[in-house]
Amino acid sequence: MRYALLFLCLTLSGLVACARMVDVIAYETTIERVKRNDPRVPHYQTKALANSSVERSLKRAGFTSFLWLHPDQSVSEWYANDAARTNAVNVKSVSKALFSALVGVDTTLDLNAPIASFAGCAVPDALQPLSFDTLLNMTAGFTFTENVSSDIYAAPNWGCRAMQLPSEARSGARFNYNTLQYHLAGLALAERRGGDVATLLQNDVLDAMEIQLDGWIKNSDGDVFTGSEMRLHPKDMLRFGEVYLNDGRFNGKQIIPKSWITQSRQPQRSDTGRAGIDYSYGWWLTKLAGYEAQFAEGYGGQAIVVVPEVEQVFVFTAPTGGLVSGKKHDARMARLLALTQDLVK
Repeated sequence: MRYALLFLCLTLSGLVACARMVDVIAYETTIERVKRNDPRVPHYQTKALANSSVERSLKRAGFTSFLWLHPDQSVSEWYANDAARTNAVNVKSVSKALFSALVGVDTTLDLNAPIASFAGCAVPDALQPLSFDTLLNMTAGFTFTENVSSDIYAAPNWGCRAMQLPSEARSGARFNYNTLQYHLAGLALAERRGGDVATLLQNDVLDAMEIQLDGWIKNSDGDVFTGSEMRLHPKDMLRFGEVYLNDGRFNGKQIIPKSWITQSRQPQRSDTGRAGIDYSYGWWLTKLAGYEAQFAEGYGGQAIVVVPEVEQVFVFTAPTGGLVSGKKHDARMARLLALTQDLVK
């Protein structure tokens, strides 16, 4: 089946599209859900979105849900269909921001300390020094292309294979967005903490927020796909954004250190190739209507947007099945940022 699809892709779409198809197949042939049995979602006082022009724009762009936390703690919500209202979704790379929070609660971790090995395989000289800082800020130096090289995740003992990848820049020298670096950071943190990342995140971060993971995809080695493939309800996404809005506090408790929240709002990399958008520990940073904003972005148009100065959080979800072209993804992201900017003015 895999080779038949690849032949069809070559026939119909060309080499680049085929590379992305193989990438998707590599993920989907090794899926194992990390399942949770508790169907809780955070409780909010909600009301229907009373803005017909925004609703039309959401529909045209192909979003499936939109939630807006106002300064008075009420929530406006819109769903494209009942399934979007009730079901958890794959938030894709929004997972990076949640994993970043797990790193942040480990206050004894030295972000700049070199990581000696992954999955028992030593980091080669050409890739040293790798650290949580370089991995979380996408500057590890690997020669790696997101959505083209990602079939490595389906390989057994993939962490050791990653150590064999060529490098094209000194560690810390160049920004190169790819999920490989977050997956490696997940391996390193699991080895450091002695547990799997999904359980650590649930116990150390999400329980206190009254959020429950619906699932997280594992690879062939049984590791969760740290930088993507996490399943959450849209209201879970809103609650997580709310905690960041409140400098890491929820229900009177400091869940994430305020220092980590502050650090994640400070640009770590400006060489992202995206005009006016910086990067910091799983979050993209920009200005909307003159206000500082941070947003977690997922493939296809998933997003949590936090605008602290106006005390507002926005959540968007969109379909993730099959392929979403880069052009469509970029158009959705541009639309959601434009919508958010209009609403915070």
